[in-house]
Amino acid sequence: MNNEYYPLSKHRHLAERIEKRDLNHKSRNWNGRDDNHWHHHGIISLNEDPLYLKLSWRRRIADKSVYIGTYKLNLYNLLQEGYVRREGNSDHKLRLRFYHATDGLISIQKDFDNISLTIGKF
Repeated sequence: MNNEYYPLSKHRHLAERIEKRDLNHKSRNWNGRDDNHWHHHGIISLNEDPLYLKLSWRRRIADKSVYIGTYKLNLYNLLQEGYVRREGNSDHKLRLRFYHATDGLISIQKDFDNISLTIGKF
């Protein structure tokens, strides 16, 4: 499957792919790397819901980034369904984590032992 098929339409309430040219909102730019334990994560605010994010990936820090996609992430829904977690004792800070699996799929996943939401392929 190509990146345009991810995330699947049945997960539109959690995340959806949008075109860069249609991005009219403030967005974040994240760049994951395989040489960083195959993941990228950060702390975000639930107040940013929905979060607009442009994701790229690369094998090593010296490699050129490959664009994966631009997404509208519904943070509250991701939290409710267990794809992200609260950070510490905060009610509004979340930990958002992307993981690149050995099959090439990139997913939102709270940690290695939890469910994942595939959003692209590298």
